[in-house]
Amino acid sequence: MERSREQRPRAKRSGGSALLFIIIIVLLLAAVVLLVINRARLKASYDELSAEFSALSGQEGVISAPDGGKLISLPELQTWAHEASSLTDMMSRLFPEYMVYTDLSGEIVYRELDPALALNSIDRDGFSAVEGTSFKTYTMPDGSEALAGIDVSVFQGDIDWAAVRAAGIDFAIIRAGLRGYESGTVFEDENLETNLKGATEAGMPIGVYFYSQAATEAEAVEEAEFVLERIEGYEISWPVVFDMEEVNSSTSRTLALSAAQKTDIAIAFCERVKQAGYTPMIYGNMRWFAENMELDRLEDYDKWFAQYFSRPHYPYEYTIWQYTHTGAVDGISGNVDLNIAFFDYSA
Repeated sequence: MERSREQRPRAKRSGGSALLFIIIIVLLLAAVVLLVINRARLKASYDELSAEFSALSGQEGVISAPDGGKLISLPELQTWAHEASSLTDMMSRLFPEYMVYTDLSGEIVYRELDPALALNSIDRDGFSAVEGTSFKTYTMPDGSEALAGIDVSVFQGDIDWAAVRAAGIDFAIIRAGLRGYESGTVFEDENLETNLKGATEAGMPIGVYFYSQAATEAEAVEEAEFVLERIEGYEISWPVVFDMEEVNSSTSRTLALSAAQKTDIAIAFCERVKQAGYTPMIYGNMRWFAENMELDRLEDYDKWFAQYFSRPHYPYEYTIWQYTHTGAVDGISGNVDLNIAFFDYSA
């Protein structure tokens, strides 16, 4: 018997639904397989470490971390593994005499600490999350709370600075401008003046940063001059920051620069800022500081450290930690970078 017209479309939809169901099942199975593989890799790393360090310590149920003979129980190691943001985070706790980070190929790097550089005294276990928010807090040795801050640019759009201040933000670092990584052209951040005025009217302590792609010391000085001209007349009590980062492009004008050259450029910027009476600062993450800066030449400048982990593990001195780029703050639509400062530049 010939099927009705009404039956034929239903048959097609049924076949399409079956195909969609199969695709969903395949994707779910793939996700499960990836999860199992990842968990297996982490467990293998944990088991290998446990066996290795147990053998070294000669004591059952205890591993010896290379930090002067301190013994760590396996339950404590399990707690660390549970709390760690990543395997790199966990390894940094097991190997405190190294800078531990991931290189561009994804491999974990263990770089021995430089005994000539000052270490920080920040307790990496002293941080806590503020319930119901994206904020973190840290209690200073004197019992006071570290300061909460944001850094913003045109990407945060129009900001209600009064609401930001009322939300408990203690300071803001505002992008002054940037240099194009291909063209080398210097641009002012489109919201610089609006943000400077709004933050000032709200009584917000202010710093500024410049995203540099300077290829020479002369260009770094040009960038510093550019910033100084635009902050004239404003109360800038927080640092003026040099921010040069890795650009994932073969056409980047800074790609071929050595660590020594990048350090020269950073110093040129900072010295011009210092000459103008402001506090210079250098921004970077673990890999940037380890591979692109000669840190022994930068001891005179404050550091702003970026690491999106549950706790930071940069070993050397720094005064600001940027801990997320997906923070939420009243008065700002969308994501914003959140920071903790261990020093009050306004005081």
